[in-house]
Amino acid sequence: MRTNTGFLAIATEVENDGEKSLRTSRKIKDLLKEFQDILLDDLPNELPPYRTHQHEIVEEPGSKPTFRALYRLSPTELTDMKKQIEYLQAKGLIRPSTSPCTAPVLFTPKPDGSLRMCIDYRALNKKPLMNLLKKNMPYKWESKHQEAVEQLKQAFTTAPVLILPDPERDYVIEADASDQAVGAVLMQDQGNGLQPIAYLSKKLHGAELNYPIHDKEAVAIVIAFKAWRCYLEGRRTTVYTDHCSLKYLKTQPNLSRRQVRWIDFLETHFHYDIVYKPTTKTKQTLLAGLRTLPLFKLKG
Repeated sequence: MRTNTGFLAIATEVENDGEKSLRTSRKIKDLLKEFQDILLDDLPNELPPYRTHQHEIVEEPGSKPTFRALYRLSPTELTDMKKQIEYLQAKGLIRPSTSPCTAPVLFTPKPDGSLRMCIDYRALNKKPLMNLLKKNMPYKWESKHQEAVEQLKQAFTTAPVLILPDPERDYVIEADASDQAVGAVLMQDQGNGLQPIAYLSKKLHGAELNYPIHDKEAVAIVIAFKAWRCYLEGRRTTVYTDHCSLKYLKTQPNLSRRQVRWIDFLETHFHYDIVYKPTTKTKQTLLAGLRTLPLFKLKG
Protein backbone atom coordinates (compact mmCIF):
# COMPACT_ATOMS: atom_id res chain seq x y z
CA MET A 1 0.00 0.00 0.00
CA ARG A 2 1.24 3.47 -0.85
CA THR A 3 -0.31 5.09 2.26
CA ASN A 4 -1.91 4.10 5.55
CA THR A 5 -5.34 4.88 4.18
CA GLY A 6 -7.43 1.90 3.09
CA PHE A 7 -10.94 0.78 2.26
CA LEU A 8 -12.86 -2.45 2.71
CA ALA A 9 -14.99 -3.93 -0.07
CA ILE A 10 -17.43 -6.73 0.68
CA ALA A 11 -19.07 -9.11 -1.81
CA THR A 12 -22.57 -10.15 -0.78
CA GLU A 13 -23.52 -13.83 -0.54
CA VAL A 14 -26.81 -14.55 -2.33
CA GLU A 15 -28.90 -17.70 -1.98
CA ASN A 16 -30.58 -18.96 -5.15
CA ASP A 17 -32.56 -22.25 -5.20
CA GLY A 18 -30.75 -23.49 -2.11
CA GLU A 19 -27.28 -22.72 -3.49
CA LYS A 20 -25.19 -19.82 -2.28
CA SER A 21 -23.02 -17.76 -4.58
CA LEU A 22 -21.22 -14.43 -4.64
CA ARG A 23 -22.90 -11.91 -6.91
CA THR A 24 -21.08 -8.74 -7.88
CA SER A 25 -22.08 -6.38 -10.68
CA ARG A 26 -19.73 -5.63 -13.58
CA LYS A 27 -19.33 -2.00 -12.45
CA ILE A 28 -18.32 -3.08 -8.96
CA LYS A 29 -15.84 -5.61 -10.33
CA ASP A 30 -14.23 -2.99 -12.55
CA LEU A 31 -14.06 -0.53 -9.66
CA LEU A 32 -12.45 -3.08 -7.33
CA LYS A 33 -9.91 -4.01 -9.98
CA GLU A 34 -9.00 -0.39 -10.66
CA PHE A 35 -8.37 0.41 -6.99
CA GLN A 36 -7.15 -2.97 -5.78
CA ASP A 37 -3.92 -1.44 -4.49
CA ILE A 38 -5.77 0.54 -1.81
CA LEU A 39 -8.40 -2.08 -0.87
CA LEU A 40 -7.76 -4.05 2.29
CA ASP A 41 -8.50 -7.73 2.79
CA ASP A 42 -8.85 -7.10 6.51
CA LEU A 43 -8.59 -4.36 9.11
CA PRO A 44 -5.06 -2.89 9.51
CA ASN A 45 -2.83 -4.20 12.30
CA GLU A 46 -1.93 -0.78 13.65
CA LEU A 47 -3.37 2.66 14.26
CA PRO A 48 -2.87 5.40 11.66
CA PRO A 49 0.20 7.64 12.13
CA TYR A 50 0.08 10.88 14.11
CA ARG A 51 -1.28 13.77 12.12
CA THR A 52 0.11 17.27 11.78
CA HIS A 53 -2.50 18.65 14.15
CA GLN A 54 -3.43 17.08 17.48
CA HIS A 55 -6.80 17.64 19.16
CA GLU A 56 -7.89 17.54 22.76
CA ILE A 57 -10.98 18.23 24.86
CA VAL A 58 -10.24 20.67 27.68
CA GLU A 59 -12.43 20.25 30.75
CA GLU A 60 -13.68 23.23 32.69
CA PRO A 61 -12.35 23.56 36.26
CA GLY A 62 -14.41 21.50 38.69
CA SER A 63 -16.16 19.49 35.98
CA LYS A 64 -16.45 15.72 36.10
CA PRO A 65 -16.13 13.25 33.22
CA THR A 66 -19.37 11.86 31.85
CA PHE A 67 -20.11 8.39 33.16
CA ARG A 68 -22.92 6.03 32.20
CA ALA A 69 -23.75 2.68 33.73
CA LEU A 70 -23.44 -0.31 31.42
CA TYR A 71 -26.48 -1.50 29.51
CA ARG A 72 -27.74 -4.98 30.23
CA LEU A 73 -26.71 -7.40 27.50
CA SER A 74 -28.26 -10.70 26.52
CA PRO A 75 -25.97 -13.77 26.62
CA THR A 76 -25.75 -13.64 22.82
CA GLU A 77 -24.73 -9.96 22.85
CA LEU A 78 -22.20 -10.52 25.64
CA THR A 79 -20.53 -13.37 23.75
CA ASP A 80 -20.40 -11.31 20.55
CA MET A 81 -19.00 -8.27 22.38
CA LYS A 82 -16.17 -10.32 23.90
CA LYS A 83 -15.27 -11.72 20.47
CA GLN A 84 -15.21 -8.26 18.87
CA ILE A 85 -13.14 -6.76 21.69
CA GLU A 86 -10.62 -9.62 21.56
CA TYR A 87 -10.38 -9.26 17.77
CA LEU A 88 -9.75 -5.50 17.93
CA GLN A 89 -7.21 -5.93 20.74
CA ALA A 90 -5.35 -8.58 18.76
CA LYS A 91 -5.21 -6.15 15.83
CA GLY A 92 -3.73 -3.47 18.08
CA LEU A 93 -6.58 -1.06 17.34
CA ILE A 94 -7.81 -0.76 20.94
CA ARG A 95 -6.30 -1.20 24.38
CA PRO A 96 -7.59 -1.43 27.97
CA SER A 97 -8.38 1.96 29.47
CA THR A 98 -8.80 3.26 33.02
CA SER A 99 -10.42 6.51 31.91
CA PRO A 100 -13.30 7.64 34.18
CA CYS A 101 -15.15 8.87 31.08
CA THR A 102 -17.31 6.03 29.76
CA ALA A 103 -20.11 5.36 27.31
CA PRO A 104 -22.15 2.13 27.24
CA VAL A 105 -22.07 -0.38 24.40
CA LEU A 106 -25.21 -1.18 22.44
CA PHE A 107 -25.88 -3.51 19.51
CA THR A 108 -27.84 -3.06 16.30
CA PRO A 109 -28.71 -6.04 14.09
CA LYS A 110 -27.21 -6.20 10.59
CA PRO A 111 -29.22 -7.43 7.58
CA ASP A 112 -27.26 -10.70 7.63
CA GLY A 113 -28.32 -11.42 11.23
CA SER A 114 -25.00 -10.54 12.87
CA LEU A 115 -24.60 -7.77 15.44
CA ARG A 116 -22.94 -4.39 14.98
CA MET A 117 -21.33 -3.03 18.15
CA CYS A 118 -21.90 0.70 18.66
CA ILE A 119 -20.96 3.17 21.38
CA ASP A 120 -23.75 5.29 22.85
CA TYR A 121 -22.32 8.78 23.22
CA ARG A 122 -25.64 10.51 23.86
CA ALA A 123 -24.75 10.82 27.53
CA LEU A 124 -21.95 13.24 26.63
CA ASN A 125 -24.49 15.73 25.32
CA LYS A 126 -27.10 15.47 28.05
CA LYS A 127 -27.78 18.28 30.46
CA PRO A 128 -28.71 17.63 34.11
CA LEU A 129 -31.99 15.75 34.12
CA MET A 130 -33.49 17.35 37.19
CA ASN A 131 -32.85 20.51 39.14
CA LEU A 132 -32.39 18.51 42.33
CA LEU A 133 -29.22 17.03 40.89
CA LYS A 134 -27.56 20.44 40.85
CA LYS A 135 -25.09 21.31 43.57
CA ASN A 136 -26.47 23.24 46.57
CA MET A 137 -30.04 22.96 45.29
CA PRO A 138 -32.31 23.00 48.39
CA TYR A 139 -35.13 20.49 48.68
CA LYS A 140 -37.68 19.64 51.35
CA TRP A 141 -38.16 16.06 52.50
CA GLU A 142 -41.79 15.67 53.54
CA SER A 143 -43.79 12.90 55.15
CA LYS A 144 -45.24 11.82 51.79
CA HIS A 145 -41.74 11.16 50.49
CA GLN A 146 -40.86 9.04 53.51
CA GLU A 147 -44.16 7.19 53.17
CA ALA A 148 -43.36 6.33 49.55
CA VAL A 149 -39.97 4.92 50.60
CA GLU A 150 -41.59 2.79 53.30
CA GLN A 151 -44.16 1.45 50.82
CA LEU A 152 -41.36 0.40 48.48
CA LYS A 153 -39.56 -1.36 51.33
CA GLN A 154 -42.75 -3.18 52.25
CA ALA A 155 -43.37 -4.23 48.66
CA PHE A 156 -39.86 -5.60 48.22
CA THR A 157 -39.79 -7.50 51.51
CA THR A 158 -43.23 -9.12 51.18
CA ALA A 159 -43.11 -10.14 47.51
CA PRO A 160 -42.44 -13.80 46.62
CA VAL A 161 -38.77 -14.74 46.55
CA LEU A 162 -37.39 -14.24 43.05
CA ILE A 163 -34.94 -16.61 41.39
CA LEU A 164 -31.94 -15.75 39.26
CA PRO A 165 -32.41 -16.40 35.52
CA ASP A 166 -30.65 -19.34 33.89
CA PRO A 167 -29.49 -18.20 30.41
CA GLU A 168 -29.49 -21.82 29.19
CA ARG A 169 -33.23 -22.32 29.81
CA ASP A 170 -36.27 -20.97 28.01
CA TYR A 171 -38.53 -18.32 29.56
CA VAL A 172 -42.23 -17.87 30.24
CA ILE A 173 -44.10 -14.55 30.34
CA GLU A 174 -47.61 -14.05 31.66
CA ALA A 175 -49.08 -10.67 30.74
CA ASP A 176 -52.42 -9.00 31.41
CA ALA A 177 -54.08 -5.60 31.10
CA SER A 178 -56.83 -3.59 32.77
CA ASP A 179 -58.52 -0.41 31.59
CA GLN A 180 -55.71 1.80 32.94
CA ALA A 181 -52.60 -0.34 33.35
CA VAL A 182 -50.70 -3.44 32.29
CA GLY A 183 -48.69 -6.00 34.21
CA ALA A 184 -46.46 -8.99 33.51
CA VAL A 185 -44.32 -11.61 35.23
CA LEU A 186 -41.18 -13.30 33.86
CA MET A 187 -40.76 -16.92 34.94
CA GLN A 188 -38.59 -19.96 34.38
CA ASP A 189 -38.76 -23.65 35.25
CA GLN A 190 -35.45 -24.62 36.83
CA GLY A 191 -36.64 -27.99 38.10
CA ASN A 192 -39.18 -26.82 40.69
CA GLY A 193 -41.96 -25.69 38.40
CA LEU A 194 -42.41 -22.14 37.15
CA GLN A 195 -40.88 -19.57 39.51
CA PRO A 196 -40.86 -15.76 39.14
CA ILE A 197 -37.74 -13.93 38.01
CA ALA A 198 -39.17 -10.40 37.76
CA TYR A 199 -42.44 -8.48 37.83
CA LEU A 200 -43.43 -5.27 36.09
CA SER A 201 -46.41 -2.96 35.95
CA LYS A 202 -47.05 0.22 33.97
CA LYS A 203 -49.82 2.76 34.01
CA LEU A 204 -51.26 3.60 30.60
CA HIS A 205 -51.20 7.23 29.48
CA GLY A 206 -52.73 9.41 26.79
CA ALA A 207 -53.77 7.57 23.64
CA GLU A 208 -52.97 4.21 25.26
CA LEU A 209 -56.06 4.60 27.45
CA ASN A 210 -58.21 4.61 24.29
CA TYR A 211 -56.75 1.40 22.87
CA PRO A 212 -59.24 -1.45 22.35
CA ILE A 213 -58.78 -4.30 24.82
CA HIS A 214 -57.03 -6.39 22.14
CA ASP A 215 -54.31 -3.73 21.79
CA LYS A 216 -54.01 -3.19 25.54
CA GLU A 217 -53.36 -6.89 25.99
CA ALA A 218 -50.85 -6.77 23.11
CA VAL A 219 -49.01 -3.73 24.45
CA ALA A 220 -48.57 -5.55 27.77
CA ILE A 221 -46.61 -8.22 25.88
CA VAL A 222 -44.54 -5.64 23.98
CA ILE A 223 -43.68 -3.74 27.18
CA ALA A 224 -42.61 -7.00 28.84
CA PHE A 225 -40.27 -7.92 25.97
CA LYS A 226 -38.75 -4.43 25.98
CA ALA A 227 -38.18 -4.51 29.74
CA TRP A 228 -36.63 -8.00 29.76
CA ARG A 229 -34.89 -7.88 26.40
CA CYS A 230 -31.49 -8.61 27.97
CA TYR A 231 -32.82 -11.99 29.16
CA LEU A 232 -35.04 -12.99 26.24
CA GLU A 233 -32.89 -12.38 23.16
CA GLY A 234 -31.53 -15.63 21.83
CA ARG A 235 -33.90 -17.85 23.88
CA ARG A 236 -37.33 -19.32 23.17
CA THR A 237 -40.11 -17.58 25.13
CA THR A 238 -43.67 -18.76 25.73
CA VAL A 239 -46.18 -15.96 26.36
CA TYR A 240 -49.40 -16.75 28.21
CA THR A 241 -52.35 -14.41 27.75
CA ASP A 242 -56.02 -14.54 28.72
CA HIS A 243 -57.00 -12.84 25.45
CA CYS A 244 -57.58 -15.71 23.03
CA SER A 245 -57.33 -13.68 19.80
CA LEU A 246 -53.70 -12.77 20.53
CA LYS A 247 -52.77 -16.32 19.52
CA TYR A 248 -53.29 -15.17 15.96
CA LEU A 249 -51.43 -11.85 16.27
CA LYS A 250 -48.69 -12.92 13.85
CA THR A 251 -51.07 -14.40 11.27
CA GLN A 252 -54.14 -12.14 11.30
CA PRO A 253 -54.66 -10.59 7.83
CA ASN A 254 -55.62 -7.03 8.76
CA LEU A 255 -53.19 -5.14 10.98
CA SER A 256 -53.09 -1.53 12.06
CA ARG A 257 -49.83 0.37 11.67
CA ARG A 258 -49.39 0.22 15.42
CA GLN A 259 -49.72 -3.56 15.42
CA VAL A 260 -47.30 -3.83 12.49
CA ARG A 261 -44.69 -1.90 14.51
CA TRP A 262 -45.18 -4.19 17.49
CA ILE A 263 -44.91 -7.37 15.43
CA ASP A 264 -41.84 -6.03 13.60
CA PHE A 265 -40.12 -5.38 16.96
CA LEU A 266 -41.00 -8.82 18.33
CA GLU A 267 -40.12 -10.75 15.18
CA THR A 268 -36.80 -8.92 14.73
CA HIS A 269 -35.40 -9.63 18.17
CA PHE A 270 -37.15 -12.62 19.74
CA HIS A 271 -38.27 -16.24 19.31
CA TYR A 272 -41.67 -16.55 20.97
CA ASP A 273 -45.02 -18.32 20.99
CA ILE A 274 -48.29 -16.85 22.27
CA VAL A 275 -50.52 -19.33 24.13
CA TYR A 276 -54.04 -18.75 25.43
CA LYS A 277 -54.53 -19.30 29.17
CA PRO A 278 -57.87 -18.81 31.00
CA THR A 279 -58.37 -15.52 32.83
CA THR A 280 -58.34 -16.72 36.43
CA LYS A 281 -55.04 -18.61 36.20
CA THR A 282 -53.23 -15.74 34.50
CA LYS A 283 -54.39 -13.12 36.97
CA GLN A 284 -53.64 -15.31 39.98
CA THR A 285 -50.01 -15.46 38.87
CA LEU A 286 -49.79 -11.70 38.34
CA LEU A 287 -51.62 -10.71 41.50
CA ALA A 288 -49.34 -12.89 43.62
CA GLY A 289 -46.53 -10.44 42.92
CA LEU A 290 -48.35 -7.17 42.19
CA ARG A 291 -51.06 -7.01 44.85
CA THR A 292 -48.69 -5.41 47.38
CA LEU A 293 -47.90 -2.53 45.00
CA PRO A 294 -50.49 0.29 45.29
CA LEU A 295 -50.26 1.16 41.58
CA PHE A 296 -53.44 -0.24 40.08
CA LYS A 297 -56.05 -2.96 40.42
CA LEU A 298 -56.62 -5.62 37.83
CA LYS A 299 -60.23 -6.41 37.13
CA GLY A 300 -61.23 -9.89 38.20
